[in-house]
Amino acid sequence: MVSFAQVDIKEIKSNSSRSSFSEDKINEIADLILSKGGIFRPLILKRIDVDEYELLDGELEYFSSVRAREKDPKKGEMVNAFLVSPNEEKEVRRQIDLLNSADSLTSEEQKLPSRNSGELPNSSSWIDSFENRMSEVREELFMVKRDYESRFIRLERNLSENSSLSFLEAVNTLEPTALISELTRCGMPKLKIEAICNARNNKASSTFESYQDIVKSAKGIGHSGILNLMDAWERMNQRKR
Repeated sequence: MVSFAQVDIKEIKSNSSRSSFSEDKINEIADLILSKGGIFRPLILKRIDVDEYELLDGELEYFSSVRAREKDPKKGEMVNAFLVSPNEEKEVRRQIDLLNSADSLTSEEQKLPSRNSGELPNSSSWIDSFENRMSEVREELFMVKRDYESRFIRLERNLSENSSLSFLEAVNTLEPTALISELTRCGMPKLKIEAICNARNNKASSTFESYQDIVKSAKGIGHSGILNLMDAWERMNQRKR
């Protein structure tokens, strides 16, 4: 199943060369990424390890995101992406090839003058189409964010009803050794455990205000990662009862 997530740009590998693209264009897109809070056309990635992804599509977007992080490591750390499971890779690659070939054909057609009038294609129609697509992408991202927030609420309700200590309370109150032990029992990778512990230590109050705060503060956790961890915490507490 294809899922949406925010991924640390450093965890992504690309087989393409940055020199294939104009540095001026990369810089311009990078500035827009930083000023608008992210890239509106998510990358398409395949997970190849716990914290490692292979880029399937979106080379220009990827190199622009890398440049954005070079300019501002904090704002440019995470990038929007669609994650593809290995068993879906073939069909996804086929779709990407078809879409890219269609884009190439359209680009060539736009270079040709109109057969009837001898005039160049109407650029305003292309701009309108692009703006409409961007509006659709923003709406899709909003729906994904709302779905994550809804799942956070449901999981938190279940945890508070069925457990004496919620996951957020555990992260905020357990001693470091106990916290590492509990998160390890949940099956969380060591690097992500260290990210949560380091983020808590760096907080002025040594506590997270919410699950969103964990995602924002702990490097490389992401919305899907925190939801998976909350699920694992709930299952672990169910086994205790």
